[in-house]
Amino acid sequence: MSLSESQQTVARVLADTLFPGGDALPAGGAIVPENLASFLETIAPEKKKGLLTALSLFEYAALILLYGGRFSRLSDERRERYVESWMRSRIATRRIIYRALRDTFAFLYYQDPRTWEGIAYPGPPVGLKRD
Repeated sequence: MSLSESQQTVARVLADTLFPGGDALPAGGAIVPENLASFLETIAPEKKKGLLTALSLFEYAALILLYGGRFSRLSDERRERYVESWMRSRIATRRIIYRALRDTFAFLYYQDPRTWEGIAYPGPPVGLKRD
């Protein structure tokens, strides 16, 4: 399953908000959407549906919560406040959705070789033999 253009946009904007990049690290939006599309091909259909539903909910809840528009269309400052409101929400469901997206995006970002130099990770060991 490939991501729709709208889902790619939300993934890119959220990834850029969570992982803005700088110095030796690339911005998350340059990495996460591509890896998310590949990742969705490997997980069970119900997990895929849940993750895409969470992404859509995160996008459109900004309208309901009076942030001035969909998440992907907010200014950088409003996006950061919106993400933080989900992270610190008193509503458990919002915190759970935030953590599910954040943790998935962190995995998809840091497992990518383009981030390794920036975090001083030499890459997985190659050619090791087990005794």
